[in-house]
Amino acid sequence: MPLIRYSKVYARFEKHLPMKKLNSPHHDRLEQEAVDWLILLTSGEATPENFTELANWRNRSPAHDHVYLKVSILWEKLDKPLLAWREQQEASTDKLTTKKYPLSQVSGGLLIAAMIAFVVINLFPDYLNFPMADYRTRIGEQRAITLADGSKIFLNTDTALNVSFSNHARNIELIKGEAEFAVAHDQFKPFIVNAGGIQTQAIGTQFVVRKNANQSTVSLLEGKVKTRLTDNPIDKQDALTLNPGEQAVFHENHLQRLPNADISGVDRWKNGQVQMNFVTLEQALAEISRYRRGGIKLLDRDLAQRQINAVIDLNQIDAWLTALESTLPINIHRLGPWLFIRSKS
Repeated sequence: MPLIRYSKVYARFEKHLPMKKLNSPHHDRLEQEAVDWLILLTSGEATPENFTELANWRNRSPAHDHVYLKVSILWEKLDKPLLAWREQQEASTDKLTTKKYPLSQVSGGLLIAAMIAFVVINLFPDYLNFPMADYRTRIGEQRAITLADGSKIFLNTDTALNVSFSNHARNIELIKGEAEFAVAHDQFKPFIVNAGGIQTQAIGTQFVVRKNANQSTVSLLEGKVKTRLTDNPIDKQDALTLNPGEQAVFHENHLQRLPNADISGVDRWKNGQVQMNFVTLEQALAEISRYRRGGIKLLDRDLAQRQINAVIDLNQIDAWLTALESTLPINIHRLGPWLFIRSKS
């Protein structure tokens, strides 16, 4: 069961229970213990003995009782969707064990192992993904590499790829993420990028390939490329030859040309920025989540389709969200690294 630190949010509710501030380490420890008690007592697995133990804990000092009351006020102010999200995360953590035990029976070592696994899976998923890839980046990281033939590859956030050169071809497998390719011309060795069901062959060119969970996109910046379904020969009629400014999208086993796509900011991430024009708030949050550890949850579906335009500094994502809070009718709850966004009431 995850023990989530709420200290960044506590300050908003300090006015409810004015009291002389404790020294920080001691205060933080008491707050975390109070949160642990609330998680336990609302888990549905608390025993009568746990309630007795809590009463004893609160009676240790006025500070213990004060902190518990303050955290309880915050707990009550959390929206039901936040608590539902917490329950969902706890359910995910339960799957890490082969058998679900009552919390009171779980050994300290098993609980700590589950907590560590939860943190790794939710905050550092990129450390577990494709560790044997030839090249990869972490969340929020970009990287430039130069291949043996002089071609350059720029890897965006959370990306993994393999490189395989032979006497007949230069093959790249984009396993995950997004990369820009500046290809050195070699008429005898085609440069081929495979990504999620499509294959793109460069013809002395510069292009960006992005692979998501259910879609792959090729955006051409300079030169020409041929893009086809992986299962078909490159010279078949279903192969698309793209011109600069065009995109090809592969989704649900269908390859489509987007001749009027706006690719003006498609590689702006190389300069530490993300540009989005006429996108929904839901799309914008999904995009910046690629560069930030900890999830961003949009709790109000009425906000999802609101259109925005934005240029965001990738080093100032949270600052941009704070500014957004003053320009849109939204409230942002910060629970550790996780952010929750809902409409202002």
